[in-house]
Amino acid sequence: MKKLLTSRRKFMRRSALAVAGFPFIARGQFMFSDPALGSLLNKRRAAAGVDMTGITHRWYLDEAVNDTRLDSIGSAHLADNNSVAQAAGVISSAAQFTAASSKYLSSGDIADLNPGSSNFAMAYWVKLTDNAADYGTIGKTENAVETLDWFAQIEHGSADKAILYIFDADSNAYFVKSDTFGAISSGSWHFVVCGREGSNLKLSVNAGAFDTSDVTGITVRNSGTGFYLGCNNPSGAFMNGSMDEVYWWPSMFPSQAIIEALYNGGSGAR
Repeated sequence: MKKLLTSRRKFMRRSALAVAGFPFIARGQFMFSDPALGSLLNKRRAAAGVDMTGITHRWYLDEAVNDTRLDSIGSAHLADNNSVAQAAGVISSAAQFTAASSKYLSSGDIADLNPGSSNFAMAYWVKLTDNAADYGTIGKTENAVETLDWFAQIEHGSADKAILYIFDADSNAYFVKSDTFGAISSGSWHFVVCGREGSNLKLSVNAGAFDTSDVTGITVRNSGTGFYLGCNNPSGAFMNGSMDEVYWWPSMFPSQAIIEALYNGGSGAR
């Protein structure tokens, strides 16, 4: 009888907490009276073990309009240019860019964003407002040919595909684009991972299959130019859309397991 009463009290406490919106544990999962809240917390729990080894820069882009966007790992904080707005992000908030107002984020030259002939990778979330033009996402270029180092964009002229360009010392361009995934449609978040591993440029969208392009023997130019988000350079390809959760690996390419953990079924992870 005492054992039965104890079990009943435990059940009643658990039920009362669930009704109030608090979790209880069932078979290793958090259970909530609100299914949406439970789903969100379980996704966050699943992503808690993401391996951040090798990442030297990480911009959450949670800050408010006009604020400096902080590098949560390094010291490459990004200055606001022309009042980059704040919008709802994949996780928390995102930076929202408007092409007509030339809004972008920037810093000076960052040493480990000059990959040379080494492996490197970047990952970012992007949500376009429209697909009306080429929209720069992240890059290290200026407006002169001799300052083209590398940049990524959503290229309207290439059927709205995600694309990564690198340039050698003679300004020859090499690129890889999202032929496998296809177009980056407006109005939805997409997770882009791109960079170099060995002799190949690589690019994937939403943790899917990689497109590759051979760059054997190519060294990426280092012109000492600045670093930009929301455009290719401070004179062009300004974006209409939002960016969130930007990562940089200076000497490695992340494993598929890391990419899938960061994608986290479309919910993102930190």
